[in-house]
Amino acid sequence: MAVRYKDTDYMYSSTRVRALEVKLATRETLERMLDAKSSADIVAMLPDLGFEVIRESDDPSSAVRREDTLMSLLCQSYDDVKKMTDGQEIVDFMRYPYDCNNLKSVIKCASRGIDPKPMLIGAGSVSVSDTLKAFEQKDHSAFPKEMAEAVEKAQEAFAKTSNPQTVDFILDRACFADMRSNAQSTGTELAEKLVRTKIDLVNIMTCVRILRMRIGHAAAGLLADAVIEGGYLDTDMFSRAISSDEAKFSDELKYTDSYYPLSQYIGTGDTLAALERQCDNKWISVAKEAKQVPFGAPVLIGYMAALEYQVKNIRIILAGKDADLSSETLRERLRESYV
Repeated sequence: MAVRYKDTDYMYSSTRVRALEVKLATRETLERMLDAKSSADIVAMLPDLGFEVIRESDDPSSAVRREDTLMSLLCQSYDDVKKMTDGQEIVDFMRYPYDCNNLKSVIKCASRGIDPKPMLIGAGSVSVSDTLKAFEQKDHSAFPKEMAEAVEKAQEAFAKTSNPQTVDFILDRACFADMRSNAQSTGTELAEKLVRTKIDLVNIMTCVRILRMRIGHAAAGLLADAVIEGGYLDTDMFSRAISSDEAKFSDELKYTDSYYPLSQYIGTGDTLAALERQCDNKWISVAKEAKQVPFGAPVLIGYMAALEYQVKNIRIILAGKDADLSSETLRERLRESYV
């Protein structure tokens, strides 16, 4: 049952977060990065956005640990928001996908005799050290309920099939169940809306991917394993799409209030990357509703969403600069910014 939500409980934390929003990358900031001559020039801009540039050693000329640099601000900000709210789990639903990915990595690496630590991300609700300890001690109670219960099931399925996709299906469903539960417990409408929208977007991408695989009757079974419950869209819509084609799926989406813009990228020959970009833009547009709230939990949720997409955009630009892509090409790949 959702708690009774009071926006006045978040006046202090909202004020602090609004002050932090000043450092978020604006569209103009991203344009300057696009015009930069190299990825090194972009890295030099990061401290102005609040990032600490992490290097391989104390030598200032040593190589930048780029991914650690990008994720450090995100990880620290999740911890800071929790401290601001006296330990409340107001943004934990956004951390659960990192927990899920960490669980997947440990399970898959264990079967191959690979050290999973370099693959784990510290932005989850369970620390990297506690994640490793959980597997050593075979005690996953530190994780959210559904994921904790799904670990053994995923391990058993992987042992039987040797198919890493089974691990993904089982843990993804558990992750979204935990996200829905956490969002509901906050009593915040925006949290629930973000989770349900994310489920729809994941299902839309999954459905289009399966349609493009052209695997005939096997598609229905694959969709049944992959589709996530709990979004706004009835899962029967995806079942109908799998039994037809992209054009008919696009037609169905046209009659939805929220996802009509996505229909223009389905059945038209557009790439999956283009559709994924539009899905991301849809999700951040929901998060932007927090900008209309003077104070309250949505302010904190919106800020963390902004940081997530800031990291995503900077990562896209850095990778593009390394690949010597044009500014125009990179501009087409960027997600909408929060500010």
